[in-house]
This record gives sequence, C-alpha cells and structure tokens, in this order.
Amino acid sequence: MPILPTLLGLSSQKVCNTPVCHQIAETLKHDVDFNLDPCQDFYAFTCGGWIPSAVLPPDQSQVSIISNLDNKHVETIHRILEGSFEDLARRSSHSSLWNDPEIDRANFALVKNYYNSCMDQAALDRLGSAPVYPSLVDILNYTDLTDALLKLVDNANHALVRFTIGTDDKEPSKNRIWIDIGHFMAPSKSNYKDQPFVEKYKERLFNLMHAIIGPGVDLANPDVASTLARTKFQLLTTEQLHTAIDRFILVEMFLADTTLEAEDALNPALSYNPITVNSLEEKYPVLDWRRILATMVPDPSFIPEEVLVTAISYLENLTTWLQTTHDIDALLHDYFLVRHAYIKAPLMSEKINLLYSAINDDLFSGVNKLSPLWKRCTEQVSADFGPLTGRYYIMENFGGEDERLALLNFLDGIHDSWRSNLPKLDWLDKQTLEYAMLKLSKITRQAGYSIKSPDVRSPSSLRDYYDGLAMNAAAYYENVESVYRWSYSELLDKLLKPVDKDEWEMSPQTVNAYYTPTANQMVVTAGISAPPYYLPEAPDYLNYGALGVVAAHEITHAFDNDGRLYNGDGELKNWWTNETLQKFNDKTQCFIDQYSKFVEKNDKGEEQHLNGKLTLSENLADNGGIAVSYAAYQAVAKVKPQETLPGINLTPDQLFFINLGRAWCTKATPASIMNQIQTDPHSTSRARVNGMVQNLEAFAQVFKCPVNSPMNPQTKCKVW
Repeated sequence: MPILPTLLGLSSQKVCNTPVCHQIAETLKHDVDFNLDPCQDFYAFTCGGWIPSAVLPPDQSQVSIISNLDNKHVETIHRILEGSFEDLARRSSHSSLWNDPEIDRANFALVKNYYNSCMDQAALDRLGSAPVYPSLVDILNYTDLTDALLKLVDNANHALVRFTIGTDDKEPSKNRIWIDIGHFMAPSKSNYKDQPFVEKYKERLFNLMHAIIGPGVDLANPDVASTLARTKFQLLTTEQLHTAIDRFILVEMFLADTTLEAEDALNPALSYNPITVNSLEEKYPVLDWRRILATMVPDPSFIPEEVLVTAISYLENLTTWLQTTHDIDALLHDYFLVRHAYIKAPLMSEKINLLYSAINDDLFSGVNKLSPLWKRCTEQVSADFGPLTGRYYIMENFGGEDERLALLNFLDGIHDSWRSNLPKLDWLDKQTLEYAMLKLSKITRQAGYSIKSPDVRSPSSLRDYYDGLAMNAAAYYENVESVYRWSYSELLDKLLKPVDKDEWEMSPQTVNAYYTPTANQMVVTAGISAPPYYLPEAPDYLNYGALGVVAAHEITHAFDNDGRLYNGDGELKNWWTNETLQKFNDKTQCFIDQYSKFVEKNDKGEEQHLNGKLTLSENLADNGGIAVSYAAYQAVAKVKPQETLPGINLTPDQLFFINLGRAWCTKATPASIMNQIQTDPHSTSRARVNGMVQNLEAFAQVFKCPVNSPMNPQTKCKVW
C-alpha cells in the first residue's frame, strides 16, 4: 500500500487541471516510489521509480535528470547543424532575437563547416594518424626544456606547467599571468597507487601508441606513408614503445604524487601566491621564465615584475625532480611524445578513437562504448563555439528577451529571500552582518544568455567576437588547431585589458549555473532553465524546488568556506571578525562530519566514504540553497494560492521537496561514482538530497517525520 496518504492524512486542496499540470503529475507518478517512506530515505523515495527504469547508455558514465536534459539540448543543436540555414530560419524567425539574417547566415556557415569537417569520417579514416606527425617532429626537435614547453603550448598541449591569464583575486579588475601545476591524465591521484589500474593503463596505452607511433601504424595508407617520409618521423619499435610508456607513467606518477590534494587545490587562499620573476629565476632555474613570459606579452617590455602561482610547493618539487632524476632527458622526451599523441588521438581515425576510448572512457569512467560520431561532433562544436551555437539553441528552445527578463525576475525573488534571511542569523555579529549584507547587495545576476561579451542577441556582435577565425569543411584536424590558437590568442590579449565581468564562463545551452567570487556575480543559463527545473507555466512550488534551489545555491557560494574569503567588490580580503569566524568554523565542522558518513560502493561492493572536507563548499551551498528557496516559495504562497497536482495526494509544500529530490536522480557506473568521491567538490546525488532535507526542520514538519528517523536527525547542521 502506498505510504503517503496514510502517513500524511491530507485535507482536500484545489487542484491544478491545466495540461502542463497533468503532464507533470504523470511524470511524478513514474519517478517517485510512493511505497517507500520519505522519512527513511528521501532520495530513494523521490527517485525510486526513475532509477530502475533509467537506462544507462553504454557511451555514458552516468544518466541523470541533468544528463537527460543535456542530451536533449545536444539533440537540438545536432538538428540545427544537420540542417541548412534556411531550415533554421523557418523554425526561428518568430524569435525576438531574429535579426540581421545575412550576417547570421555567415556565422552559421562557420559552425556548419566545423561540424561537417568533424562528421567526414571517410576523410578522418583516410588520413589516419598522418596529421599528428608534423607537430610531433616539431615538438621533439627542442633545444632545451623551455623550448619544449613552448612548442607544446603552441600545439594545445600544456605539459608540466600551465601558463594562463586570469583575474587577480586581490585586484579583481586586473588580469594577471598565472602559473599553474601540470596535470596527469587519469581521474585521480589515487589511481596511480592502484597497481592493477596502472597495469591496465600501460596495456591500453601500448595499444593506442602502437597504432599512432609504433609498429601498428598503417604504412599502406598513402597519406600516412607520405607524411612520415616528408617529416622524417621515426616510428618506435615494440621495445622502444614499451620503454616510452614506462617513462610516461613515471612522469605521471610524479605529477600525481606532487599535486595538491583536491580540497587544498580548491582553497583560494592557498592558491594565491604572488612571486617576482626574479625570484622565479633564482629559486626555480630549471626554466627560462622570462623567455616563456615574453611569448605571452606584446613585447618583452611588457613582462610583469610579478606573476601568480597556484602552488609554490609544486614548483619546488618540480625543480628538485628535474635536477636530480636520473636520465631526465630521455624521460621527458618520451613523456612529451606519448602525451602529445594521446591528446591528439580523438582527432584521428575511428580505429584510433576506439583505442583512445578504451582508456579515456572505459578505464577512466567505466564506459564501454564510444559515443556516436554525430554526438561527439555536436558536443565539440557546441564547446568551441558556445555563444554562437547558443544563439541558435536559444531561438529554438528558450525564446528571447521576454523569457530572459522573466527568468531574471525569478532570480530577484531568490535574492530577496536571501536578503530577508541574513538578519535572522543570530551567530553573525553586527560588523560581519553589515559586511555580509553589503556583499549580498552587490551580487549581480545574469540569466539565460550573454548580452554583452558577446551579445548573443546580435549576429554582428558574434561576427566580431569570432573575427579572424575561419573553418575549412574538409580539414577537421587543422580546424581544431585553429580554434585553439584563436582562443589562446584571445586569452593572451586579455592581459593588458581590464577584466570583462560580462564575459560568461558557460554557454547558454549548458545545463548549469555558477557564481564567480571575483566578479561577485551569479549566472543561470537558459540550458538549466527548462523542465523539470523551471517552466513558467508550472506551479511555483516546482520551480522553487528545483531551479530556485539551484539559484539560491549559487548565491550561497558567496558565503561558503571559499566564497566568504572575498568581499563585495570581489577582492580576496578578510571581512570577518575573529569571533564570528570561529563560530562559522564550528558550524561547518558539523557538515564535514555529516557528509563524511555518507557512503557509496565501488565495483567490488566495498564502501567508500565521501570526503566532507572536499565537498564542504558545495554542501554549504546546497543547504543554504534549500533553506532560502523554500523561504522564497513560502513568501510567494502567502500571496498567491497554490494548487496541487491532479491524481497525487500531496500538498504543494511536499511537492516542493519532491521536485528538489527528483532533480538529482542519477544512475552511474561505479568507476564514475568513485571518481566523483575522489575529485569532485559535489557530493553524490543521494548524499546531496538526503543531506539537505536532514538539516531542514521544515522538511520534517511537512512529511511528519519522527524525531531521530533517518531524515529527521536530532542534530542538524546549519550555517545560512
């Protein structure tokens, strides 16, 4: 017997009988398992119908409400790219964004050519591994380590040290040169301590390299043979290949061993380390730092006196390793060789892509099938031309200015709820509360799509944004290289310009939202502003239970353990009194302890505890998000009567929480879950949902959960 009607004893309530409400009700009846007790495991209750029926595609490491929405958007963009500009015009000319069709036509040709070059499987197979040899010869013909790294950077390969341009956390209007740590290929540091994993990694790397730089290269292919003859690249023997892979793994092991723990890498206070160029040269003489920096500025006179380093300890360890490791020259030569061939593998033939997928998808994530070419190409185009493909997505799936402004109005309500909530927190002293209110008042909000840098509404703005970039429909490898060089050039151009706070970090079609502490800004994309997260025609409790929580979550990031380090102007600057900071730390320890008790199982059935320190910022945001959005919904419900859904004996308040839980329904491979636990600051879906409701008293009241039942523990964690 279903437990809810008996448990809750609901009174009669007015029912929403619109087609939208009937459709949502049917979906809920499928997704929720009404035979389970929500007070025992709310995630199992809200997703208990969805999870058993969800099919995990063989080319995905997980399937979820979010991934389904993302796949829907990918299919929309795929349809657009497969069609003509005239097809797009017929479907989108009603949009308020439709203007300047001739400029739009030229812009469309840019992405269409890129997509067509990616989809030309016959051309990719005909070229095989040929496209990689010129860059391999160029890279391996280096004179010293500095020359090697510069050649790698020019070929979209940032090895050992990553150089980039980014916001100065203490002067957020300025861009600075950042020196970041080198990155290994496997998902986690711990992978390199797992000997069976390392052996599989070596075996599959051998298979891949055998086909690109070893005896397995197809010399009968005329393009491959002629390119090898022209470039004089020497293929490796089987013995040389094994040696090269062993050396590659040794370097990766060093990188994994010296890289910061995931939770430390996310700490902005630890990753902000100014250092003079003179000190770089003196303390870490293994690289010609001025020579590298000279490639990032218009001329040597612009080389800054000081740069920012994310991890001083990494530079120290790298210097020692380079100076003391036996046979370091041979080690680095083979590392650069294997790394570059690995990075370029997805741009080659289907055969090579399958060998690459055996590592990147199967070994790393438990995915045993390569995604179809159309999907890979659509995602590539969407990633590399985010604002432009975003424009076309917006016109087909979102609308235009009316929809964007309505979404902004919704976000304003969430912000107002945060403003009402802050003064009620008795643990904040007067001074810290005043600064918190000031910071909150300065948070800017953007929604739907970018309207400035570039303006997605304007074909001419997008044309200017991509100025200088051309795509050849018959040259995919070269197109990808061109996109990289254009984007890297654009990045370097930012150094001498003020930070552009109107430039988005995500494309409009991305199913996500974010908060930027240095800009003190939150962004909610059009991609996530879709069912089941948001639908203007849906009852308010559903929108606030899903997208409202997401939006409030992002605002809470301004005050989590990392975001609290920045003031209202985006400066990395303390504004907390010692007394209030101590209270904050005491309260956050409660979350660390709570979430560290959640467990997931690996492929052997062994339990793995979540890392409460790594996930602290996201857990704080989740819990602040649900509290603030629920309060925002309650304010709306006081002035606007809420109707329940047809055929479901639940109150609007209960449906708020059910849509919250349903938004995170997920089915994933064990490898994907383990990767998430080890590297992702977000808790797993079950922990996210259950952790939030465990800490909110209103949830226990709404579902009448007994004290000390699993979802209503006596000890509750709360900060915001």
